[in-house]
Amino acid sequence: MRILALDPGESFGWALTSAMPETTLELAQHWLPNYSVHIEKQVCSCGAWKLGAVKDFGPRYNLLESLVRFAVKDFDPHAVKDSGRVIYEVAPGLRGKASVWHLGYLATVQRICDSLSIPLELVNASTWKRSVVGKGNASKTDILYHAAGRYWLDVTAPQDAADACCLLAYWLQSVELAATG
Repeated sequence: MRILALDPGESFGWALTSAMPETTLELAQHWLPNYSVHIEKQVCSCGAWKLGAVKDFGPRYNLLESLVRFAVKDFDPHAVKDSGRVIYEVAPGLRGKASVWHLGYLATVQRICDSLSIPLELVNASTWKRSVVGKGNASKTDILYHAAGRYWLDVTAPQDAADACCLLAYWLQSVELAATG
């Protein structure tokens, strides 16, 4: 099963249960370097995508759509049941401009998933933090060092990449627990 985990933040963190190929020229200016991590005996990719350089809603959502479509382009929902899915962190309590941006991001990702018949799973930030890091209110530093120590993420990686890495780890651990359950 191929999974894309997304963590919206200052940059848009992503983690994928396979290697992420080099980006297209159109997206390259917005990507930060990719990092390899080891989660549940799998080599995965993670990174962050800079949204801050794009100020307007429309272009941000268009670039987000390009990112998600690029990452899920090999998903084939008709080949095998559960061949792929997108996991998206939701953080309740956002206010003002941040909540508007995040609702737009979520709507964009939902539209893409619906159009491709790919399941979208929403995970509360405190849920994955409690499960993976051990406390629901884990700080950014806690998360980064946990990802570095447990999943071999480079400590210089962007914070949102660490969050996406841990979100992916949460999902993979949940799937493994359910299978052995």
